[in-house]
Amino acid sequence: MPCKCLIIEDELPAQEVLQHYIDRLPALELVGCYSSAVEAIAELHRQPIDLLFTDIQMPELSGLQLVRSLARPPKIIFTTAFSEHAVEAFDLGVVDYLCKPFSFDRFLLAVNRALVSLGTLPPPPPPADQELISWREGFLFLKVNKRQVKVSFSDILYAEAFGNYVKVHTQSQRMLLITETFAGFTSLLPEAFFVRVHKSYIVALPVIQQLDGGRIFVNGLQIPVGVTYRRALENRLLSFGKMAP
Repeated sequence: MPCKCLIIEDELPAQEVLQHYIDRLPALELVGCYSSAVEAIAELHRQPIDLLFTDIQMPELSGLQLVRSLARPPKIIFTTAFSEHAVEAFDLGVVDYLCKPFSFDRFLLAVNRALVSLGTLPPPPPPADQELISWREGFLFLKVNKRQVKVSFSDILYAEAFGNYVKVHTQSQRMLLITETFAGFTSLLPEAFFVRVHKSYIVALPVIQQLDGGRIFVNGLQIPVGVTYRRALENRLLSFGKMAP
């Protein structure tokens, strides 16, 4: 059965883009398109809606206010030209946050997340048991001030290039400045659980809290995402899902 979805968007060109994208996906059934949140409320109460695409800044009632007002909101994907509401939006448990203009492949990534969440699309398989063991129990020795320091893979939050050194930030709140090239350090990490997000940053996938435009949030910190790394990061996040520990 197709996923019933609804559009709330006050700009006609943006409505048309969403309608066109939805028409390309047999898994979605568009049941309504509205120019304001107030107009859409009756439809949301009239029949079950699985997935709602809604703008944020709209007259009378914003997308954020609408979602807060719903006792049982559907899965939500915000579509907006403004990135500053992302943290507030994700606090509401939304599936995704699309910044206009967005491509079809970025739209598809958001929809797939929603379908996985709804149980319509099966989740990707979890990492192999051996990979989980490698991440949980594996470790490496890092050269710090002429000393070799043992660091568990699961303790590493992220690392950043720092000239001829690498700064390794850990769960235990230590920052280790190691004598190693960035390329050399990244080659030591298990690929299943670490992802390059910038020419100067590599991050542990399990600790990424959210992706917002050109940045990710890790342990309350913001880390930049390079343009050339974003698509690969989105794909890694989708495939990683919620399967890792």
